[in-house]
Amino acid sequence: AAYNWDEAAAFHIGRKDLDLSLYTIGGTTTPGSLYSPWEFNWKRDADFPNGVMTHAHAPPIFNQGLLNLRGNSYNAAAVQAAQTQMYKIYAITAIRSAIKYGWKAYGSGSFSDKYLAEGALYWRSASGYLSTFNKATVQEIDAIFDLTKTNFTLQDACNVKTKVESL
Repeated sequence: AAYNWDEAAAFHIGRKDLDLSLYTIGGTTTPGSLYSPWEFNWKRDADFPNGVMTHAHAPPIFNQGLLNLRGNSYNAAAVQAAQTQMYKIYAITAIRSAIKYGWKAYGSGSFSDKYLAEGALYWRSASGYLSTFNKATVQEIDAIFDLTKTNFTLQDACNVKTKVESL
């Protein structure tokens, strides 16, 4: 189990060593080309700089989970808590993406199917977990991000924000 947990952490962070001095939230520098959940977290943290910095919280959570899987220090409750914390990290990032790409899909009245798709799929990265809190609201957000839409209204963008914030 410890190997699998460590592998999940490595997948989360990404495939390259990067100069961490390049990462400034609110600045123009991005993590680069990791194509990883950690980079995804970082980008949404940069979009919402007054919120929880999910990219900074994730590595210690993974470390805590790993420590509680090893040998005599095995602690199932602590591992479960770390897993739940990671679900929350991904949920925060998915919510931020839904808000961001909902507004971009609306595009000040100029519909963008590209951003509708991005919003829908980023949202779905954690909507399963979020449905354990309020399935009806998640289904309403799923319907707003219906990929067959040819329009995304100001009301749709506002509804996404209101509904995800209610979770």
